[in-house]
Amino acid sequence: MKRTLLACLALLAGASADLRAGERDDRVDVLAADLASAVAADDASRQLAVLAGLRDSGSVASAEALVASYAAGRAGLEQARALATNSKYEFERKEEVLAIVELRRVQEPELEDLVLVLDQELGQLERQLHTALVDVERYEGACVRILDTTSLLFDDLEPAKRRKAERRMLDMATEDDAAAARFGALVVLGSVGSEEAAAALLKRLALLDRESTRLEQSLAKARDGLRRMEDRLQREPSDANRSGDRAQPYRAALREPTRWNAELSTQRVESSLAAEAVGCIIARSDEVDQEKLLSLVVARRRGASRRLQLDLFDVLRAADCALGTATLHAELAHEKDALFRAQAIDGLTVQRSTRLEPLLLEAYLEDPSPHVRSRAITALATLRSKAAIPRLIARFERESGRQRAELAQALTSLTGESFRERADLWKAWWDGVADSFAVPRSPQRPRDERTAEQRVGTTLFGIHTTSRSVVFLLDLSGSMRHAMIARTNPTDDPRVPPDLPLDGEDSRLDVAKRELIRALAAIPEGGSFNVIVYASGVHAWRDEMSVLTPETRAEAIAYLDRLSADGATNISGAFERAFELTGIPARGEWTDPAFDTLYLLSDGRPSIGTVLWTPDLTATVTDRNRLAGITIHTIGLSGAQDTVLLQGLAARNGGSFVAR
Repeated sequence: MKRTLLACLALLAGASADLRAGERDDRVDVLAADLASAVAADDASRQLAVLAGLRDSGSVASAEALVASYAAGRAGLEQARALATNSKYEFERKEEVLAIVELRRVQEPELEDLVLVLDQELGQLERQLHTALVDVERYEGACVRILDTTSLLFDDLEPAKRRKAERRMLDMATEDDAAAARFGALVVLGSVGSEEAAAALLKRLALLDRESTRLEQSLAKARDGLRRMEDRLQREPSDANRSGDRAQPYRAALREPTRWNAELSTQRVESSLAAEAVGCIIARSDEVDQEKLLSLVVARRRGASRRLQLDLFDVLRAADCALGTATLHAELAHEKDALFRAQAIDGLTVQRSTRLEPLLLEAYLEDPSPHVRSRAITALATLRSKAAIPRLIARFERESGRQRAELAQALTSLTGESFRERADLWKAWWDGVADSFAVPRSPQRPRDERTAEQRVGTTLFGIHTTSRSVVFLLDLSGSMRHAMIARTNPTDDPRVPPDLPLDGEDSRLDVAKRELIRALAAIPEGGSFNVIVYASGVHAWRDEMSVLTPETRAEAIAYLDRLSADGATNISGAFERAFELTGIPARGEWTDPAFDTLYLLSDGRPSIGTVLWTPDLTATVTDRNRLAGITIHTIGLSGAQDTVLLQGLAARNGGSFVAR
């Protein structure tokens, strides 16, 4: 974490210097440096003493230094959290690999050296996780203390100084070259900003939307050319790809799109923080300013792009006050777009609106859009509604596919019972307990579990769905030829010979095909499905979703049988193709997606495509999925899988993750 700390100290020094250019205050400089040192030493009492000194100075320079200090602390916190998450996932996965290798060691004593190596790596990961968790706690405490002091200082500043400090903070939030500085300033603005700051941030949201549109259009133009190059790379022998000679034009063509995707990822974070800040400012304002700002938000929604409308809905969700909730209810009442009805339900659920429950029961459980009905089902479970239980049970007769599973999950959360999609059993149970039953305050887990074989629906590697519209993304990269059983190279280290299947053993692709064929057999006739395969290139079995019949099932199985593994790992390209298949454009008219559930199978890390870095790829997929609402399940098929990516994609998109 030393590099993290040094980077944050550099951010603090640079931001402080930039903010106070032309208005130097040597004492504030010394206090800011002392604060950074106290944060590094995790000395809370010293931090409080320095913060008291900055507050007592009552100057604009002190306010600016506090904002810069918070931005630095927040950057450190985000990096520490990321490292803790990564270390936790890697530790858990390596533990599983070690357990497999230890079992094999009984029959293959030569694996003893590998056991020792894996055990040492586990020890290193455990120490790394501990350090990261300590840093998370340190930065969390520092950020809270700095933000509290900043709020107090802004309360103390005379109006002229406060306006000046706010303008400097807005400059930092919108113009600073360092994204971490902009992010930190946005959070602080949510705590101390005025009506003028909120109006400025609303303009910023519109500007970010225009910039995002420009970048997305540039990416769309570049994508077709990149896909043709990826297909050519896929057709070339693997050793030619590795030589780099023929891949050089592709890498050159990829530079700009990669940069555009990185900018888009940063803009998504910035838009989210700006929307949150505006909502927080509204919630803190007096009723007059609340009414002005909320009217402005509603007016800006009219005619805005879909993504900007989503951002403005986020503003309303963050405006946790009586007028904010009333405005969100008003928007919901006349909203014709299913996507925004769903977003409004989410927002009112977060705000725990007392007016929401009857609306959900009387209107939105009956909504024509399955997307809205899904949100209504989830919201009723979150609100811990007893009145919802008989209504949810009654919905079983009118729902199919994924919504039936969501009904069962909501009922289990509310009751602790586990009758799955058996409406008759739910009704019989409820008839016997309705008068005396009290909904537990916290979500419940089922008291018993049935095996996947006892369920109705599709199961892939243990992840179950009752969806009738499913897409499978199957990894065909070269490493899918490797063995499922780890021996000498469980992490697919390219410097070490791969673990190839021994006689009678299956490759990763063999196992994946067998599981996919079993899953296809469980999809009910009349449902819809598709298979997208990806390596260096990406190809869909059908251009559109295919209705499942005995004939299409047989054709898909024959297609799977013919597949072989070769090439790189283009996960971003696979998701691009999947989102095209939904029928929902990145911008434009919204409709219910062509499918509602997706399974991603992968044995490695992204190695080709426009987005390779795990945080950016997770953010890109999750942001695009805001317009689709697809449940994304992920399956890792080796010790080399990107556990952080697969866990993150599933967790942020309503799915489950398993490792094999």
